[in-house]
Amino acid sequence: MEHILFWVLLPYDALFFPLLLPYFWVRVALGIATGLFIPHRIIGLVACALGNVAVVAYAIFATGHPDNIIKFLNSMWSNPFISLFVFIGVVWWFVGRIMRWAFYKIRGHTHASAS
Repeated sequence: MEHILFWVLLPYDALFFPLLLPYFWVRVALGIATGLFIPHRIIGLVACALGNVAVVAYAIFATGHPDNIIKFLNSMWSNPFISLFVFIGVVWWFVGRIMRWAFYKIRGHTHASAS
């Protein structure tokens, strides 16, 4: 039961990770903007992932000593769950891509009916 609860509560922990909570909306805006405005999928995905790493590094730097960044990046390679917290913002890139698809789908229907 504890194993199931861990996976059920993982998104909640990712959302309310105390260190990153003030930067949650920055990550949301970054993910949706890269999904909407960068037309190439791979470039947009890489930009979103690198942007999320930069936001997390800044959050760690803003909360304490610069050595915390080095410790965090070292632990990110050894613990895959910490990487999940960093790259959970990439989910918002998918939201941006869906919004882009919907925009062009609706736009295509309105232009076709107007002519």
